[in-house]
Amino acid sequence: MTGIRNLFRQIKNYPSAVAGLAIIIFLVVLALYALITIPYSEAVRLWRGGDNVWMETPRNARPAWFNYFTKKKTRNNRSKNNRRTASKDRCRPGRRGIHLRYDIGI
Repeated sequence: MTGIRNLFRQIKNYPSAVAGLAIIIFLVVLALYALITIPYSEAVRLWRGGDNVWMETPRNARPAWFNYFTKKKTRNNRSKNNRRTASKDRCRPGRRGIHLRYDIGI
């Protein structure tokens, strides 16, 4: 027990060590909070993104927060979900193609 007290007395002399220890404790508490409040199946669904999340998000679009760090503002990937645009059969996974016919007079 005296060894632990001695350790904390030595750490108090280094402000960067105290800040690092505070960050580590905060992250551990945050992880425990997430572990307790979110059920495992819900966490897996949120981590994988679900079925509809990847259909609505453009593959090559930059995130919305990207504009905070650049001078040139670009379009972001915020989706506006309303009843007119939201439909389940809008995007279906699978093979797509466009067939074009050209008449070449040779």
